[in-house]
Amino acid sequence: MRNTNRTFKETILVAVLLFVFMSFLTTLFVNYFTDKEIEIRLTTVTKKVETTFDTFFKTQEEAKLFYYLQLSSDKELIRIMRMAKSGTEKDLVRARAELFRHLWGFYQYLKQNKYVDQFHFVLPNNKSFLRFHQPDIYGDDLSKIRKTFVKANTEKKPQFGFELGVLASSMRFVFPLLSPEGEHLGAFEVSVGTYDIIKKIQQITPSAKVYMLIRDELVLKKVYEPFRQYFLQVPGLNGWRLEVPDRDITLLKQEDLNLLARVAKTTKLNQELATGKNFTLYAKVRGTPYEVTAIAFKEFDGDKVAAFLIYINPSQQIETIEEARKVYLMVGYFFNLLASILVYLILVNRKKLLESHRELEAITSSLGGAVVVYDAYGKVFFVNKSATEILGYSKEEIMGSVFHDLVHYHTGDVEHCPIYRAVLSGEKYDAEDSFIRKDGTLVSVYVSLRPLFLDNERVGGILNFYDIGDWKKKEEEVFQMAITDYLTGLYNRRYLETILKSAEDKANNRDITFSVIIIDIDNFKKINDTYGHNMGDKVLVAIADVLRNTLRISDIPARWGGEEFLVFLEQTNHDGAMALAERIRKGVEKTEVNGIKVTVSLGVAQHKKGDSYMETIERADMALYDAKKSGKNRVVLAQ
Repeated sequence: MRNTNRTFKETILVAVLLFVFMSFLTTLFVNYFTDKEIEIRLTTVTKKVETTFDTFFKTQEEAKLFYYLQLSSDKELIRIMRMAKSGTEKDLVRARAELFRHLWGFYQYLKQNKYVDQFHFVLPNNKSFLRFHQPDIYGDDLSKIRKTFVKANTEKKPQFGFELGVLASSMRFVFPLLSPEGEHLGAFEVSVGTYDIIKKIQQITPSAKVYMLIRDELVLKKVYEPFRQYFLQVPGLNGWRLEVPDRDITLLKQEDLNLLARVAKTTKLNQELATGKNFTLYAKVRGTPYEVTAIAFKEFDGDKVAAFLIYINPSQQIETIEEARKVYLMVGYFFNLLASILVYLILVNRKKLLESHRELEAITSSLGGAVVVYDAYGKVFFVNKSATEILGYSKEEIMGSVFHDLVHYHTGDVEHCPIYRAVLSGEKYDAEDSFIRKDGTLVSVYVSLRPLFLDNERVGGILNFYDIGDWKKKEEEVFQMAITDYLTGLYNRRYLETILKSAEDKANNRDITFSVIIIDIDNFKKINDTYGHNMGDKVLVAIADVLRNTLRISDIPARWGGEEFLVFLEQTNHDGAMALAERIRKGVEKTEVNGIKVTVSLGVAQHKKGDSYMETIERADMALYDAKKSGKNRVVLAQ
């Protein structure tokens, strides 16, 4: 009787331990796949928001270049700025008044129609001459605060980037002002303010709440004391201040402030901000799910992140994924319970072992994972249907085999294989790995291996694995989405910039040169206006096809923005680049899109040692500008 009771208790204990072990595996696998799905969702959201911002700022950059060309040819503006540069204090007052009258209407047009917040002129000595957005503040020295003006006045080249000024933050578009004779008269900016960026984003996604966070130390360093009241400290945010839109506190609702504060207190927002990288978090505030995306802005001419644009948007997608997690866990635990009961019955009634064996196989297969049980020597004595389906072997081919020798793929000596060591030593093993199918192909799997003990003696182990090939494909698809332009199928600007940065380092440190070709479609606006944007898209695709058919395998083309393309030519000097650019020009010239003739202008530049890749592109861009001025449909080499 005592032996019977002992056997009964041991049987119950085995069934309970099996339930706990299988539930642990269920939790592990469900959490792994659910977390992967959430990660893919958050990564996709970040990429979409990044694309929206990149497109907006590229459009703004092109528009501001147009205004620069327009103002550079304004004779009255040149006359006034010459008087301001060389005149007396009385002349300065007079020039300021004349400039205000001359361009006030133009400023109002930019402010109301073109997302322009700041229109600001400075003298060659970097002293503020006239702020149209704040005309009563002038004469202050901006040398230590506004690097964009300093660099534009020093290098006499346009300067673009995010910068915190003495009043507010903006995307700065700063241009040197030169007379037709080349006399340097100062610089001016046509900048997009934080509020205008927020308004644009909210037009695209009306349900989103958008905030601009500025690094606290920058506010204290740069912003004049009377204007620091427009940079608020938010409870829960460490080291960051919230910039008040348009310096108008009435535009900031208390409920929006409360939402940002709750997100900061209930998520890892502060930790993620400290990384200085773009990201998306999931937050749940008072029962409402949100996706919180942050886009980093680096201070102009610096590496440190100066600001983050925070984009908080209600979302049900992740909430749905979390609900699915609960359902999968409940279903998994239910089947684990059934499996444990079945094992209990098997142990109690050994006469029905064969039938129970089949039922166990059916249940373990229904869980969606493959199960293999082996003895102390690694030989298989139980395998379920899922394992045979994933590997392509029959049950008979697997039973009795040394499972590691049959299916595991590894390089090097077998003694260094982690699964082999785990099987022989009884160690635990959890990892992504690869198995070899019967047909010789590899399958990506997630493996969990646990030893089996009887009376403290290891008698074998249980190996559980899942086919994760589809998840690997999803990860690859997300990566391709992140580096590819959706319309043309070429690489996008963000990806090519990573290639160019690497090439810059090689060129400056190891004398491995490279060249770039910047390509702009001639009269593209006219095509859009005359035939519609669908025809414009067809033209962009046609140009992309010409690039694919013309370039070498080593060349990397990308859509740079709008109607511009950029080609990176590794280990290619300007002679090779010019020859290739001419082939591209001729290839496009022969191309017709629905009967429309298309031509392009091209600028070519070879990297100069010591230059950044952006300086090389700027030289190519100037050559492109010369090609446009000299009649279009031609190739010009940068100086």
